[in-house]
Amino acid sequence: MADASRFPNLALPFALAGAAGGWLSAGLAHQPLMWISTSERRIWTAAAAAVLGGATGLLLRYWCVGKRYTYEAEVDPEARLPSDTWARHAPLLLCAGSLAGAVYTCGSGGYLTGPGMLGGALLTLPLLPVCAAVLAAARRAQRARLGSIVAGSDRRAVWGILATTLVIATLEGLPDWPAPRGAPLFGPAPIVGFLGLAGACLLSILVADALALRAAKKALSTTLEERTDGETGHADEQARRVDLGLGQGVRAEVARGGAVYRERDRTLALVKGDPEVTFAALRRAIRRGALGLVALAVVSLAHFAASTDAALSKYEELRCRKGRGESCAAAALFGSGAISLAADEGSANEVISLYEQGCDRSDGASCMLLAEVYRGEMGVERDPALVALFEYRAAQKGICPDGTRLVEGLVQGNENVCVQMDDWRQ
Repeated sequence: MADASRFPNLALPFALAGAAGGWLSAGLAHQPLMWISTSERRIWTAAAAAVLGGATGLLLRYWCVGKRYTYEAEVDPEARLPSDTWARHAPLLLCAGSLAGAVYTCGSGGYLTGPGMLGGALLTLPLLPVCAAVLAAARRAQRARLGSIVAGSDRRAVWGILATTLVIATLEGLPDWPAPRGAPLFGPAPIVGFLGLAGACLLSILVADALALRAAKKALSTTLEERTDGETGHADEQARRVDLGLGQGVRAEVARGGAVYRERDRTLALVKGDPEVTFAALRRAIRRGALGLVALAVVSLAHFAASTDAALSKYEELRCRKGRGESCAAAALFGSGAISLAADEGSANEVISLYEQGCDRSDGASCMLLAEVYRGEMGVERDPALVALFEYRAAQKGICPDGTRLVEGLVQGNENVCVQMDDWRQ
């Protein structure tokens, strides 16, 4: 039977995880590669996901422990209440994800609410195994006595699992690195913050578990004798007491009386628990924390790769394929092909192809860059006819040669004129 006094509180960790997940998922959906929406929904989605996550954590805990709130000496962590079943847990989680998706799309006139709820549920599916791991860790936390060394480690396990999940979930934010920096609420700063917080949590848990193992070993380093509770003798008030948390064995450090019938044995230290089982539990916790830090390192490398010019070029190329003309030129400029344009015919063709796509999609800068290419200044054979053609097409789209801009309405004779950019801005 569950013991609520030992079962960890799930509302706060689920609320924090929900807020981070809502922020990341809304950001992914807001990406120009995925979907166009108002950026303000990212905050609303994160807030709604935090509330839904907290409520989910409360309800999951209630289903796991029921109405019993009294301490029990012996608890079987494997025993479950009839309400502690995945037939309830899974629909609850999917419903919370669907509601968060509905919040994200609620400002779209209603026609996207259905797809938003479906998307929220789909994004929640990968979290079902995570929730299973968290609930397993919470049930396992009932095995150790309150205040013991293992009890503290077991309670930290819930936070460690969720912190590792947050680290992996930040992969949703990979497109935030090459995303347009001018868009509100975009950029990598929140991702760096999530990674920093998760990393600090994982590191502190790992250090705490390592210190717990060291404390357990230190408690058993002195000469101890196995005793029962009734054989521990007269314990001093200052006697050192350590509860390992697992097992009912008692070990004591006893100072013998100097003379028969005149002095009693005094207990100087008491250690309760099974050392082997305790050491095994703490070592597992340390391995779990180390794996979390390994995941942090791998995901951090992925984010570093997403911040490179090669990733930015690929991102802009994908946007170019979706019809964004200005992204075609950006993909060429950030790609390595632009650097080797003069020496590598294949790279030259690739860059020219991107410029042509941008020019065809009404990006005047791409047309002007094509004119520069055919002037022969970048290693491509000079072609005055193509220079004139692309300069004309650029002018039609508002871009003139030599840093000038076509301004409609300023006429000399009956023609629009090109003025210097600085003069035009004034």
